[in-house]
Amino acid sequence: MYGKFLSIFIFLSIFTLHQTYPQSYTRELQTADSLFNAQKYTEAFTIYQKILNSSELYSYQMLLKMAFIKEGLGDYTAALYYLNLYYNYNPNKKVLKKMEELAAKYKLSGYRYTDLEYFISLYNQYYHYIIFFFLAFALSYYLHLLIKKLRRKKIGLRPLIFIFILGTAYLLTNYNIIPPKGIIRKSGTLLMSAPSAASVPIATIDEGHRVMILEKKDVWYRIIWEDKSAYILEYNLWVTGKLGEF
Repeated sequence: MYGKFLSIFIFLSIFTLHQTYPQSYTRELQTADSLFNAQKYTEAFTIYQKILNSSELYSYQMLLKMAFIKEGLGDYTAALYYLNLYYNYNPNKKVLKKMEELAAKYKLSGYRYTDLEYFISLYNQYYHYIIFFFLAFALSYYLHLLIKKLRRKKIGLRPLIFIFILGTAYLLTNYNIIPPKGIIRKSGTLLMSAPSAASVPIATIDEGHRVMILEKKDVWYRIIWEDKSAYILEYNLWVTGKLGEF
């Protein structure tokens, strides 16, 4: 039952980046990993879930193990959720293939990946480095202009370039330019025409489908389903963007 997934998990674990954790979380991870290795999957999952809920300091391998456990229990929706979380931090085509296989097996929509999807995942992975690059470049360019000004040299339209660089860094830092996605948690979930329980239902959707999230309004997410805008209650959707979004 676990064979195919286990081979993927072992391969990916080898290439996962080293992370450091507070001592308490290290002990909890070690305990959970020991339980996992002893095939006490339910007990291991409980500890992994506690770590995931209480801190962003967790192991990427842990997300793969959580997906492995949930798939073994037949909970393909949760398995896809943890695979998505892993993929956001470590874009990997083997994980991509696994998600596509699960989506095809259970006839789920929203898992068609393109080169753009892969680029977006890489952007998410190196987001902080990209922001740092733009800020560092803006600072160095500003110093360059300042030196030219002090030497009484013409700077022409160069300040516009500086403004463009700084503006790009500001947009990347303060706005979510890439809409996150979410996975439907329960079968029979209603999609509404407005962010209100009194609004008109426009569709019923089953668990496991992945949708694009446009915004959040109170306890509602506005999503795209079959090329149309709809609203869904937040507890019916797992956000698969990086932890902390929304």
